[in-house]
Amino acid sequence: MQVVMMKSALAAAADGSELKRTYAIGDSFFALHLKLTPASLEKIRAHPYVALVEENQAAHANQVCNQQNDVIWNLGRIDTHDIDLVDDNYKYSHAGQDVNVYIIDTGVLTTHVEFGGRAEWGTSFADDGVDDKDCNGHGTHVAGTVAGELYGVAKNATIIAVKVLGCTGSSTYEGVIAGIDWTVTDAKKRGRPSVANMSLGGGKSTIVNAAVATAVDAGVTFVVAAGNENTDACTVSPASERKAITVAASTIAATEAGSPKDRRASFSNFGKCVDIFAPGELIKSAWIDVPGLPPNMVYNTISGTSMASPHVAGVAALVLSQYPKFAPADVEAALYDVATDGVIDLACSSFSSVCPYTPNRLLYTNC
Repeated sequence: MQVVMMKSALAAAADGSELKRTYAIGDSFFALHLKLTPASLEKIRAHPYVALVEENQAAHANQVCNQQNDVIWNLGRIDTHDIDLVDDNYKYSHAGQDVNVYIIDTGVLTTHVEFGGRAEWGTSFADDGVDDKDCNGHGTHVAGTVAGELYGVAKNATIIAVKVLGCTGSSTYEGVIAGIDWTVTDAKKRGRPSVANMSLGGGKSTIVNAAVATAVDAGVTFVVAAGNENTDACTVSPASERKAITVAASTIAATEAGSPKDRRASFSNFGKCVDIFAPGELIKSAWIDVPGLPPNMVYNTISGTSMASPHVAGVAALVLSQYPKFAPADVEAALYDVATDGVIDLACSSFSSVCPYTPNRLLYTNC
């Protein structure tokens, strides 16, 4: 009733304008996507039912394009606290069975061999005219890191594709909010422990952050990329939302003595809004089909906080597989309790007063 009342009242105020979509996430987030004339914008701002009016913004995938052949260091790094013990083995017990992971991204090539029939198409809010296909590759790569059979963290989790970014890897926040809304509704219907990964971002948005916060309150653990601008993660969304788990990217670098050390990736955002680091440079995972190569069997190696975030989403699925009654706050606490502390060289610029305050936690999981 409240949504209907709000919609009818605002429609009356917004004469000459167009109602595009309504949103109701949980019990406290109600929003409308309106195309407004200048006159109706002022009426809407002054309406007693309206808490905030915000212009729709662009959203984009948080990916840095690099390429290298076989690189599987990332899984070897997260299953040990000691960098000197990193090897080609990935040790795990629970594998994310009976947990749904929503990939809010460019879509997923659900038929890829990495998923072994565990990936399904959910819905699409992208305006690219390709409603049931990943025509970019970013979402498929992210999904492969979450739950791929060979390169994934939670190898038995179920992947659900929620397409909000188009073939170019970009869209607007309107579609992102729609994807969050759909995810919460679908998770409630299915009744299984649920994680959502959003390896995307844009300018800071109070409305996007509120949508994520409400989704977390509704019981879905949200993991998001910190962003690739080498700046304060608190200046972008959804990384600045405190109820989400915000992930910065790490890499392995060499010291002057030649020994390995963990370091913040040069592109990764930083600051107090970061919650945890995970491998994000030169990550190999599933990719969309490429002409001339066998279908459903293509892989790619790329970098970005987009690649770091799904490692954490995968470990969150492992936690929920073992403790299915955990609330998002419990999952977050479990990640931090076992994380490898204090090993990241933050590589802060002398000009940054924010970077040194980045939480120094590296993702960890093991048997």
